[in-house]
Amino acid sequence: EATGLAREELYLTNVVKFRPVRISPKGTVANRPPTQEEIALCIPYLEAEIGQVNPQLILTLGNVALQAMLGKEAKIGQYHGRAAQTADGRTVFALYHPASIIYNPKLRQTYAEDLAQLRAYLTKRDKSC
Repeated sequence: EATGLAREELYLTNVVKFRPVRISPKGTVANRPPTQEEIALCIPYLEAEIGQVNPQLILTLGNVALQAMLGKEAKIGQYHGRAAQTADGRTVFALYHPASIIYNPKLRQTYAEDLAQLRAYLTKRDKSC
């Protein structure tokens, strides 16, 4: 809703097609970032999905998604709140992962500003179509 897009206009997916977990010191299951090997294993599936859906815009949430699209050297701190082009000419708009706000409340304002940038980008894009 914050972007002005309806759920029906979106296709959601993940880079890694399973939930990477670890056992916490308390013995509970906890999320963990995927390894490079796990990401590499899933990239062909992501590429196939993107090829089938052929999206007008790819909205990445966090470093894993951003790096899957732009390469390992891409960092969310550098790309957040703006559009970039993939090697194959697709447009990516990078945002911090929403969960990052929970772990780092200082990002709340940045995230709000990035959403405003996304809305502005979408408005400009829609007017040019």
